[in-house]
Formats: sequence, C-alpha cells, structure tokens
Amino acid sequence: MSSTRQRFGIAVVSAAVFLVFLIGSANAGCIGDDTGIEFGCGDTITESCTFDENMSCPTGHGLVIGANNITIDGNSYMLGGVSAGACGGLGIQRTGIYNKAHDDVVIKNLEIKKFCNGIYIKYDSDTGDRVERVTIKNCEVHHNGGDTSGDNSVHGIKAIGMFNSTIKKCKIHHNVGKGTSCEAGGNGIFLKGISGFGAWNNTITENEIYENGKGGFFTKMICKDTEVSYNKVWGNGQGGIILRCKKTTAHDIHHNNASCNHGDGIFVGGPNNTIRDNVVNNNLAGFKISPTDIVGDGDGIDMGRSDGSYYNELYENTICGNEGTDIDTYGAGSGTTGDNNTCDTCGDYHDEGETYCTYECPGETGCVAADNTVFSGGDTVTKSCTFNGNLSCPTGHGLIVGADDITINGAGYILDGVNPICAWDSVSSGILNEGYDDVAIKNLEVKNFCNGIGLRGTSSNHIENNTIENCNIHHNGNATSPSATHGIKLKYMFNSTIRNNRIHDTIAHVDPNPGCEDGGNGLFMYKGDYNLIMQNKFHNNTKGGLFMKMMPLFNNISYNELWGNGQGGIIFRCKLTDNNLVEYNKASNNYGSGIFIGGNNNTVRYNTVCNNKDGGPYYEDWVGGHGYGINMGRSDGSCYNELYGNTVCVNDFKDIFVVTGVIGNRGDENTCETTFNYDDEGTTGCTYPCFPPSIFDTGKGTYPSIFGTHKGKIIPDKDITVNRMYTHPSKGTGGHTEYVRIWNESEGIEGTGHWSGYQGDYHNVTISPTITLLKNHEYNYTIMTGSYPQIIHAREHKAKDGGNITCEEFIDANNRKYNDWIPAIKLFLW
Repeated sequence: MSSTRQRFGIAVVSAAVFLVFLIGSANAGCIGDDTGIEFGCGDTITESCTFDENMSCPTGHGLVIGANNITIDGNSYMLGGVSAGACGGLGIQRTGIYNKAHDDVVIKNLEIKKFCNGIYIKYDSDTGDRVERVTIKNCEVHHNGGDTSGDNSVHGIKAIGMFNSTIKKCKIHHNVGKGTSCEAGGNGIFLKGISGFGAWNNTITENEIYENGKGGFFTKMICKDTEVSYNKVWGNGQGGIILRCKKTTAHDIHHNNASCNHGDGIFVGGPNNTIRDNVVNNNLAGFKISPTDIVGDGDGIDMGRSDGSYYNELYENTICGNEGTDIDTYGAGSGTTGDNNTCDTCGDYHDEGETYCTYECPGETGCVAADNTVFSGGDTVTKSCTFNGNLSCPTGHGLIVGADDITINGAGYILDGVNPICAWDSVSSGILNEGYDDVAIKNLEVKNFCNGIGLRGTSSNHIENNTIENCNIHHNGNATSPSATHGIKLKYMFNSTIRNNRIHDTIAHVDPNPGCEDGGNGLFMYKGDYNLIMQNKFHNNTKGGLFMKMMPLFNNISYNELWGNGQGGIIFRCKLTDNNLVEYNKASNNYGSGIFIGGNNNTVRYNTVCNNKDGGPYYEDWVGGHGYGINMGRSDGSCYNELYGNTVCVNDFKDIFVVTGVIGNRGDENTCETTFNYDDEGTTGCTYPCFPPSIFDTGKGTYPSIFGTHKGKIIPDKDITVNRMYTHPSKGTGGHTEYVRIWNESEGIEGTGHWSGYQGDYHNVTISPTITLLKNHEYNYTIMTGSYPQIIHAREHKAKDGGNITCEEFIDANNRKYNDWIPAIKLFLW
C-alpha cells in the first residue's frame, strides 16, 4: 500500500497557511517534481522527485523505481535503513533504492546507508528485459550489507543485467557481506551479466571505493566493453578492481589508483583487456574473506586464470611495493603484452624488449635523510629528512618524531593514512610528536589519518619551538563514532608557529551538544601559550575552524581565513582563554559564531566577520548556534575584551553579542548593524553602519526553492549606489547567485557580476562597474541562482528597504516556467 502524501503548495500567503505547510512537511520524503506528491519509505516512484529532508526507513525498501525516465535527486540528504537487519540470500527484500528493469533512471546527490543492498539495479529475469542507461552519480553508499547470518549476495551497489550505464563520482565504502563464492556479499560495486549474455558498455569512473568487506569493484558473468577509469580504490578486503570471469573482455582500465588493498590491486580473469596509466602499489597478501582464493596473494596486476587471462595489454602503469608479484600471469603462453610500465617483479611477463618492466620502481618511498636513511610508515624519525614520493600508511601512525631539532620536509608529496578507524583518543596521526622541541614540518599534504598532525607535550614537560608551515591537512578524522580527532591537534605546545597551511574537511561524528574535546576541528589547541597562528585557511571542517581550550594565553591569531566550518570560525572556548591577540582575520560564512571569546582581556581588532549563519550541525550547542558575528557568550568569563576596527556585518543573529552580566568589554571604530550589551565608545552600537542608507533589501524568502534564472524589474524608492549583491541562502545549503546583470539601456546603466565559487564570502557577488540606480526609475535584472537560495513567492514585492521588485519570468533548473518567484537578495555598496 502506498504511503504517498500530497504536498501543500509552495506559494505561502499567510502565517496560517505557512503553519499548515510546515505540518504537512513534517514527514520526510522525495517530493514529486510534477505533482508535489511525497514518496516515502517503501513507495514506488512514478515520477522524478527531490528529497527535502533525511529519510529513515526501519523496514523494507527505501524507494522502488516504478517507471522509465525517473530522476531521484537526493539534494545532499540521506536515505537510511536504520539497521540492515538479517541480509540472507540475495538481500532483495531490503534495498535503499531498488530498480527492476526500468531504463533511463538517474540517482544522484544521495547518501544511502544501513540497508542490505544500498542500490540494486536488476534486469527482469522473467521476461529477459535488461536495464539500460542508468546513471548513479555524486552519491555516498556506505555501511550497507550484513555479515551475521548466512551467506549472502548483498553489496553497496549491485547491478545485474545492466547496460550502457554509468556510476560516477560516488563514495562507496564500508559495505559488508558474508560468504566466499564469486557472488558472495560485501563488494563496493558488484556488476554481473545476464547468464549466457553478459552486461555491456558500462562506465565506472571518478569514484572512491574503499574499506569494503570484499572487493572494491567486482565483476562476473561475461561483462565486456566497460570503462573503469579515474577511480581511487583502497583498503578493500578482497582486492581492488576484480574482473573475475574468464569471459571478461574488452575493458579499458585506465588512470585508476588501486593501492593498499588486501589481495590483488587489479585482477583480470578474461582476455583482450587494456590496462593503462594506473597506479597499483602496496597491496597486501591474504585478505579478509578467505586466505586461499586466487585473488588473495597481494599481486599488483594479476592475470591469473589459465582458462581466460590471455592477450591483455599493459601500458604505462606504475606497480610497486606489492607484497606479491607486481605483474603476474598464469604462466608462459598468456600472450600478455605491454610497454613503458614501472615495476620490480614479474611472473612470466616482460615489456617489449625488456627483461621485466621498462622502468624500475624508485628506491624505498619515504622521508630520506642526508645519509640515505629512509623513514617510512610507522617509523621513528631521528634526523631531518625529505620525502621522495607519496607515502601510504594503511595502519598506525605515518611518522613518529624521535628527536629534537629535526625538519620533516614533505617536498609537496602526500602522506596518506588510507582510511582510519578512530577510537576516542587511541588513534593514528600522520605525524606524531610527543615531547620533542625545535621540530619543523613543512610542504606536506596529510590526509586520511585520525589526527592529521599531533604535537603533544605534558603539563610538566611541554614542547617548544615547533613549526608547521605550507601543509595541506585534510579529510582526517572519522564520522562513524565519537572521537577526539582533529586536523592539527596540539597539547601543551609553547612558542611555536602554525603558518600558511590549508586545514580543511576534517571529519567527525556529530553530536549536536558536543563536549569540548569532541573531534572535527581544523586546529585544536589544549593549553598552549605564546604561539603564532597566522596566514592559514581553515574551511569546511565538521566542527570549528580554530578551537582553543584549557587556559591558552598570549597567542597571536592573525591573517587567517575561516569559512564553512560547522561550529564557528575562531573559538576561544575556555573561560580562562586570556590575553590573546586576534587580528586581521576573515571569519565569515561559518555556521555558529565567526569569533567566540569565552575568556578575558583578549584584543580583537581589524577582523572581517560577516555572513555567519544559523542552522549548522551544532545548532543546538550554545557555542555553535545562532550565527553570531563576534560572540562573548560565557557568563562566567568573556570580560574585559577589547574590540577595535572590526567589520562585523550580515550575520544571521547579532553582529556583536555580549552575554548579560559580564563586564568590561569595550572598543571603538567597529562597523556593525546589530549589537546586544555592547556599544563602541561614545555611541550606541558600532561607530559605523555596515551599509550606507542606499541599501535595497528584499528581506528573507522561504524554502523549499530551486535554482534557475530570474528576470524582472527593480524600481528603487531612493537613489542607490550598488557594487555588491547578497543572496539569502536556504538554511543548510550553499544557496548563491552565479550571475547577475542589472541594466537600463536608455540610461546607459549596466552592471554585471559572476560567482567565484565556494570560497570565502561566497553569498556575495561583486557587481562591476559600480552603478547608481535612480529613485523611481525602472531597471531590468537577470539573476541566475545556484544550489538553494531563498525565494519570495510573489509576482510583485515591496522590498524591506529600498523599493519594489517584480518577477517577469523564472525558469527553474528543470526548465519549468513561473511568473511569481522573486530571488531574496540585498543590493549594497560595501
């Protein structure tokens, strides 16, 4: 029985109707693009639809495709199965999205987890009708499957009898199954042909496939003419890319990185495949399913079926450091040919005119000292060294500092922890320094560890004169369980420098009411004095950008840029975070406060703190909520701070906020619009307003919305000089304007602006040249929006400040036309 519900209309005309709208939207679903019907758990989808919230389905399927030409747009939301439960047999009974024999289906922008199969695409075995032209893109499919009951065939993405289809730009990880047969569960992507016929012309490209219980990408049953390209495949339990069938033919396998898997990096069971431009390093012998399978000996590229693996071609691959053989065949007579490969060991294979490969692998990869000592994964570094290549460390720490006065120079290479499992504080660090002084870490990319870089002294023996500079530290941490992991984690570090680094996308399990040490900060400092943190970029970290606690004193925080962080930009959490200098930073477009000051006697000057937002992952937390600019919000601290020359504008809550009851906060020459318990010297509020009187502000609109192209007219009620436009985003989205044009041909007035991407103050678009709109004159506008901006559902609208705006036409992203959608914007000179 269907549980579909009719959605209320988008045009909201009264407070009462708006209340009804909210009540009608309380149950999450996928909203029909044509009818507005809400498809919920177990429903059969009969028209294209877009998610409006996360959706949890405790039993049965998530959604079932019921027609051709369907698009399911997850809109960056999650479809969760709560618990996969028993996944016996084929697991058909419990699938996130199930499609039987429907063609021209698109599944995009959706996270799917905790089902037996994440996505199941299947031909009709009764009629023989195959499934064609399916596209799965920009999805994250993880933690599906089951390994507790009998043998099964459940996978992250399972496709049987699929033709002419594409899986692109997805993350497919931590899917599990049970059994040791060819169809046994636990592959990231499992592609199987129709018996006696196969599966043809599919494309698997630009995906990240990792930490799945069995293989990364696994095929069987006469798959052919498939392109497997530009994928990153690591940490899987039975090999990386596995073309298992002896009739696997005509695959083009190129530009993949299939490294650090258990079992073979690439296994090819069939003939006439081309394998080119791949990196296949450091794969391990033995795997998690069974130690005896042909795929399990840790070869780099293995063509090991005597009944099928012949006449394959290998060109310009790098295959090094594998525990088995770098390039292996089943034996003499395989007809395998190739050239310009890099490897050290071969089994019955050689490049043209060579004994083995054309090129030998470089010497041991790692950090090389002047005396040629090589420090690699998990080693203790006792002398200065420079990286000679990328280094992958699938278990434990990357490098451990073991002496004073050393430099670790990354030379632009990558230190990769592959995909860590992070307990609370018993975790891996890319580089760990426990107790050593005068250590420099520079020019290094560090990713996929629990902590990117960890520097730690003790209360009685702190560390000094450490430097981290010119590093790119990203995607460290783990979202599966609570942890105290961060991009850079510092404890008891004094007189040290963190300079010119990019620290971003630190991952964490989100607790809306977190503890002080919960993971996910770009930089976390616990008791450190007299440090210099400058010229860094902290962005898109799950928790804070820069977070300090436990009495850090006399630190200089300057010239940093912080945006897109989930609990604020700069956070002085402790009530005794005292005497620090915060100057010339840009802390804008974060969720929560741009700058939070919990301590006393800090100087905050010449910072830009704008467009910080409500509604992030820590909205319930008193530090991370409400979108303040500068927030002095501790009733037991936050005293005697000084604010000078800051620009604090367009924040969702107060620009400058001081909690009731604290004393002594003062300042001058600040620019802001809204304050609470704070005034500059000799004035009410700030010395300068954010905007001149000539602002045009429609005010906020509503949600849901969709991006598209707006055309209409603006009639100002006063002269307005304009060089910038701000777009009100819907909460939790990146709503923005991609292009704007405002003009009046008869007056020779025209100003245009182009979006510069998700960086810095991205809700504002600069209009060039600066233009002046005259009182009661009519001006045309074209505004092209992206993501989910707020919309005013009206034909004509009296602006909150500045005049009237009229919609003449709005064409949405699906090419539907309306005449009553006005973009929620502000025009101002700033």
